[in-house]
Amino acid sequence: MIQSMTGYGCAQKDSLKVEIRSVNHRYLDISFKSPVSMLKHEPMLRAIIKEHLNRGRVDVYISTTNQATSTRVMINRDFVGPLVDSLNNLKEEFKLSGSVDIASVLSFKETIIKEDEDPAEGTLEETFREALAGLINMRQQEGKHLSDIVQGRLSALFEIITEISHRQKAAISVVSEKLRQRLNELFKDFAIDENRLLQESAILSDKMDISEEIERVESHLKQFNKTLLNNDNIGKGLDFILQELNREANTISSKAGHYDIGAEAVNLKLEIEKLREQIQNIE
Repeated sequence: MIQSMTGYGCAQKDSLKVEIRSVNHRYLDISFKSPVSMLKHEPMLRAIIKEHLNRGRVDVYISTTNQATSTRVMINRDFVGPLVDSLNNLKEEFKLSGSVDIASVLSFKETIIKEDEDPAEGTLEETFREALAGLINMRQQEGKHLSDIVQGRLSALFEIITEISHRQKAAISVVSEKLRQRLNELFKDFAIDENRLLQESAILSDKMDISEEIERVESHLKQFNKTLLNNDNIGKGLDFILQELNREANTISSKAGHYDIGAEAVNLKLEIEKLREQIQNIE
């Protein structure tokens, strides 16, 4: 089944929210944006993505939606104890007035420790897998749409190369006859060597012969269609076949000795380019 590289998935459990977006990319490129406290889970989450995806730019956003429950406030007792002792000693040593109270202690920023609460690993993994499942489902739905488009483009290419094949057979005789007429006009007062004319016609026909190119295009199209039936990571294979198709189309265009064939060769290249645009988003 064709799978697109474009998708989105989102899942939320309590204060935890996971969003995953993906777009087309030559390789699998994963990016995370999450609270610092969750960085330790990143290797585990990356491994999950790699189990299911082969290509694409994947952006993961992990956040906590309720700050009141996601942050824990504690007193830094290791700091406050020595601080109070030092302030009391300072007061006695220099005969200072006043008392060491809570306001004095809280005036030091080191007194309060704020920690983002880290959701249980099981909760994070469950929520993450749910978001990833949504992403994969969208990529599969997009893949079905892509499949319909690709099949349409493929049918158009088969039609064009069949038309080129039909026109090639007639084009050689037409061009040979035009050569004869042109020579008759140029040398109407001289006898034309029929053997030499046949030789030139044969050379011209050989230069115009695109039979091998047509056969290779047909073979590439059949291979392309066969590759579409595979299930895993077909995008790179299809892209390679398109390169070969484009190479043959350029050769046909350069060897075309007749306007109709040249026009169809242009159409062939245009359809290949349209197909390439769709292939860029296939995993």
